[in-house]
Amino acid sequence: MVRLYRIMQYIIYHLLNKFFMNPIEKEIIKHMKNTNLTVFDVGCFRGTFTKKLNKYAKKTGINFNFFLFDPNPRVMNYIKDLLKIGTVKYFDLALDNTNMKKIFFLNNFFEPSGSSLNEVCKNDKKWNKTRKFVLQLLQPFKKIESFSEINVQTQTIDNFCHTQGIKKIDVLKIDSEANELNVLKGAEKLLSKNKIYMIYTEISENKEKFDDKETMVLDYLKSYNFKLLKTYKIKSASFLSNIKATDNILISENFLSWYYKITMIEKVNYKNKMLALIVRGKYRKKNGITFFTPNESTQQFGYMKHKKNYIIKPHLHKKRLTKIHYTSEVILLLKGSIRVDFYTSKKKYLFSKVLKEKDIIMLVSGGHGFKILKDVEMIEIKQGPFSLIKDKIKFETDLGNKIRIRK
Repeated sequence: MVRLYRIMQYIIYHLLNKFFMNPIEKEIIKHMKNTNLTVFDVGCFRGTFTKKLNKYAKKTGINFNFFLFDPNPRVMNYIKDLLKIGTVKYFDLALDNTNMKKIFFLNNFFEPSGSSLNEVCKNDKKWNKTRKFVLQLLQPFKKIESFSEINVQTQTIDNFCHTQGIKKIDVLKIDSEANELNVLKGAEKLLSKNKIYMIYTEISENKEKFDDKETMVLDYLKSYNFKLLKTYKIKSASFLSNIKATDNILISENFLSWYYKITMIEKVNYKNKMLALIVRGKYRKKNGITFFTPNESTQQFGYMKHKKNYIIKPHLHKKRLTKIHYTSEVILLLKGSIRVDFYTSKKKYLFSKVLKEKDIIMLVSGGHGFKILKDVEMIEIKQGPFSLIKDKIKFETDLGNKIRIRK
């Protein structure tokens, strides 16, 4: 009878996931900037979130390392197949803002919902009554259970990461049934060091208190420079209850700024020597002038963004003598795609980079060659006067299967 009861809960849980859950995983994948990601699944239950992300991993080539947390003593059995994946680890901890033993309220009549260190669901009579009523209709001869109390170990994210040697979290997913603010406060050190990139958290509370709770959570994350990307209503939570809940995706603007800087402007180096400078076509700045090259560089290029009616004063360029030891060139790719192959000054192949539409590259030293990957139109800018004999040495090479694309 107990087994039949669990099977019924399992069926209802999957029906809710299929028809009511929000498309969170696709939205998260859109914003992933790295290929090796650490994911915390807090309140994992049957591991649905982890399973979906792992499925995308196979399609996108992203490597995930999953850390799953849930103090429900039955979870280990529910995710036993998931744990066969080498990159998935499970911990029977209740993540919180404390490191101690606490009472956990376990929902026995419908495990997927309401189990928490917090009593919001447990204390909502309407929520309990309506959910039990539906389950009783489906199982008329079964006595519907209620909440029970179990002692669990709590731990902060900061403490867990310290003991496990985890330096950063790329995706922090929190489904803790109204305990999300405490979970976040337990990650204060990582948040202050900009070591968490994206947060997907449910915000859940009694309807009368929900707006205040939502403000508290979002303001707390805003204080660590997180930007709210999307909010989804969780209709199943508010239906026939006094509870309101939303799914929220937030991203660290500090992390974005850092990652944007290192990916939009790339220095291509070999043995501490710069071979090239690449500025990706998506590079943008709010306003002003940014030069990508140092003042001592014999080739200069930069980016400018000004508002309408901004005036650049008329000016002359002074005549002065400048020594150029090596000619350099700048290529602006207007259309198409090319592969740039890099060589040492002794004509030894090193690696390759791929340029796409609107990318700019300044070739500074060493040798280089190109392969057209898609029909191109490009503009080349270089120093003059130009002498084909004096300025350029052409050489033959057969790369075959030696091509190495550096990311």
